Formats: sequence, C-alpha cells, structure tokens
Amino acid sequence: MTPQSDCEFSWLYCDTTYYPEIMNLSVIHQPNELGALCDFRPYSFYLGGHRSYHGLPNNPNYELGPLTGSVCDSLITSVSHVPVFEAAQLKLFFHTGWRQLFVNGQQLKGKQGSLSLYSVTGQLLRREEISIQPPYYTRQWDLSGTAAGVYIVVMETEAERVSGRVVVE
Repeated sequence: MTPQSDCEFSWLYCDTTYYPEIMNLSVIHQPNELGALCDFRPYSFYLGGHRSYHGLPNNPNYELGPLTGSVCDSLITSVSHVPVFEAAQLKLFFHTGWRQLFVNGQQLKGKQGSLSLYSVTGQLLRREEISIQPPYYTRQWDLSGTAAGVYIVVMETEAERVSGRVVVE
C-alpha cells in the first residue's frame, strides 16, 4: 500500500507545512556584543522557499576522503605522553578491638590542612590541624570514648577536600 500524501508518514511536519518560522533563520549580526548590542534579528534570513525544521542541516559526505594539502588534514594530536590525573582519596578503617580509626590519604597535593570528625547530623566532634607530606597522609585516632554509629571524616587542604564515612561498632 502506497501512502497518499507525505502527511501519512511520521515526519516532524507534513510536507505541505509552510510557516515563516521554518522558512527563515534568525541572525545575530554582532555575536561578540552583549544584550541589545548584539543586533539579533529574528527570522531575518530568507531560505529562498526552502524550509528548516530544526536548524541548518548537517549532511557531511563521509566518502570524500582526505583532501591533500588541506589545513583540516593537519588537525592531528601527537601527544606522546598523556598525564594521568589521579584524584585524592581518603581511606578509613576502624579496628573494633583497639577502638582505633586509621586514616590514610592518597594522591594529596596540599601540605597543610585539617582533619575533622562529624556525626551524621553534622555536629563537629573532633578537629585537628595537620601537616602533610604529599602525596600521602597517615593518622591514627583513638575513638574509645565514641558511641557506636556512623561518622563522617573530612580532610581539607589548600588544594583539595576529601571525605568518607566510617562505622564505629
């Protein structure tokens, strides 16, 4: 069965749809200026009877291949070593028998900072200023007087802020 018109397809618009909005493009004549100085003119560029439903069409011809001598062919990245960025980490371990919290920071960049212990309600329970030998930091806290529950440890330096949760049993 052949369709009777283009309107029977699930196109965005029927082929017979003509509106000024789809037959003209809006133009910003001064894109580097702010506000009204940019000289925005809605529907000011006539498409010569053609229509554009979702902006300008982009129909590249992928079968063309490279154009010899073209500047576009030289856009190749030749980085031999890509630096790997490793984010700072905070590893926490609570030893139930010793009632000790072991705090290990890795990939740290800052040299001075603070280490804080918060309850889950956000109450500051303990805070101390720390000195770090980048990229590592190790600390052992005695939590023998701390009630069982979930706590949040925050390490802040001049370069980063890392946090983690620890369960005290």
